[in-house]
Amino acid sequence: MHYMPSLADITIDPSIRTRLQQGHPWVYRNHLIGAERLPSGQWVRARCGGLTVYGLYDAHSPIGLRIFSRNGPPDQAWFRDRVWEAWELRAPLRASGQTTAYRWIYGEGDGLPGIVVDRYGDYAVIQIYAESVQTLAPVIASALRAADPDLRGVVQARASMTMMKAKRSRCYCGGNGRRAIWWCKRMASCFTLICSMAKRPVSSSISAITGAWLRHW
Repeated sequence: MHYMPSLADITIDPSIRTRLQQGHPWVYRNHLIGAERLPSGQWVRARCGGLTVYGLYDAHSPIGLRIFSRNGPPDQAWFRDRVWEAWELRAPLRASGQTTAYRWIYGEGDGLPGIVVDRYGDYAVIQIYAESVQTLAPVIASALRAADPDLRGVVQARASMTMMKAKRSRCYCGGNGRRAIWWCKRMASCFTLICSMAKRPVSSSISAITGAWLRHW
């Protein structure tokens, strides 16, 4: 999968430059200049005095910009590096043998704002917490599979019914075109199967964990 975002240029209110220099990963929309007509999910190069940051613009959230990089626009290799670093950071937890369920990616803490990934046995579950970040789901799924080729599947959990209704559920399969959706019985969310090995049966363990059933269409 090739990923190289196009950029729009905007400006950040210079009054928050010190905060950004300290590593703060968000900018509220009222501190952005020149972004009014941009769609959610647009990659931007944002300048704040002599400081330049790169991130995703959100047209609806009070958080107007989630910053991903200060050294250039992220590409596929950049995302794979962040996911790999998070994978390596949890190596002692895996080595302990005490659990097969843990948080693989923890948003801003792992340099991926708005994204959480939990590992359940042979499956990884992606949770997206902002509409603007939704476009990264297939990129993150690819990076997860690259970090751990033994994964049987990557499942995307929709964070809310509002987001679920706003966009048709999609999945990202490695060339087989298979689509599937997990409907959770216990909570108002749905899960989109992103990268499963379509010729292998889905493990009953993930169904037990999520309280979900699988539907094809």
